[in-house]
Amino acid sequence: MISVKVDRRVLLRRRGIAPGRLAAAALLVWLGLVPLRLQPPDEGTSAPDASTSAEAEDERLYHLGVQQALDDPKGAIATLTQAVDLNANRAAQVAPLLGVLAARAADEPELFYLKLGVTYLQMGEIPLAEAALERAVAINPAYGEATAYLAYVRARLGKPALGAAQQALALDPANPTVYYLVGLTWKQIRRPVEARLALERGYELDPTNPAFPIEIAEAHRAERQYALAELWMREALRLTPQDFHLRLLLAQFYVDTEYRVSEEGLPLAQALVAEQPENAEAHATLGWAYFLSGEVGRAFEEMDRALALDPSLPRANAHMGALLESQERMAEAMSYYERAKTLDPSGPFGALATQALERIAGQ
Repeated sequence: MISVKVDRRVLLRRRGIAPGRLAAAALLVWLGLVPLRLQPPDEGTSAPDASTSAEAEDERLYHLGVQQALDDPKGAIATLTQAVDLNANRAAQVAPLLGVLAARAADEPELFYLKLGVTYLQMGEIPLAEAALERAVAINPAYGEATAYLAYVRARLGKPALGAAQQALALDPANPTVYYLVGLTWKQIRRPVEARLALERGYELDPTNPAFPIEIAEAHRAERQYALAELWMREALRLTPQDFHLRLLLAQFYVDTEYRVSEEGLPLAQALVAEQPENAEAHATLGWAYFLSGEVGRAFEEMDRALALDPSLPRANAHMGALLESQERMAEAMSYYERAKTLDPSGPFGALATQALERIAGQ
């Protein structure tokens, strides 16, 4: 995971508080800000029992605690702690939110709501993120960074966002994080050229942060400029050469675009699996690289391994469906496509699976 520092250069001038650097807020990049998820429950059904009631109560407490965080931080801490007591798997999911709530007393109000909004964003609670960020901006209308986050969140919600994005740039024109978020806003509304220009300006301001070249690469990829996308991905790797996740993203770029698979994608995926043999994403990436290289048997082996490691991995389910479809095993293929569609309803593999199901239905 790559982080972009939350850097406030303009800080509530009306109250005379000196500018200062804020705590870092994590952003998931390349694949977007994605919700944290629990380990999926085992498939199958059983008669209602005490464990089923506990799961329902855990779910109720989790959603209540998330909602409470906006107006009742102490109550939210208590509620979320109860949820973790009922289900230990919740601990990792709620830890970032609990951390923000615990630090509330030490944070200025606008900083608290900014951090809360970013955390909601990471959790996939987009309407709540908007509410939190609106409070940050209401407290400090000159807070460019919070305004930039708000623009991105509104774009995620399909609301007008460019006015807030331009306002953020006017308020804090030297802040690379603002340019990063403005770039994501343009990307969200499918304007890759404008996204790339904003991200390139952010990169000029912060040339050591690999988040910028990764997103610039994605903008080039959206324009089908694969050679330039590869160049920028390589720049990100130059900045963090030992980062496994970035190397995996590069391998996935090669196989997902079917660009230089034999020369670069396949050997890189092989190296990643050798380095982390328990990584499901790496196995799924290698499996697809084998399929694109005509090695169908090895493709099935790697996809089976990926699904054994993580049955809920959308990439592996969608690609297993494609492997089975290539062998005209349509009933089995449809089962995997349906699962990929369920697991990734608004993502790229859900879209791939939906298209495949429509194609099969039309045959």
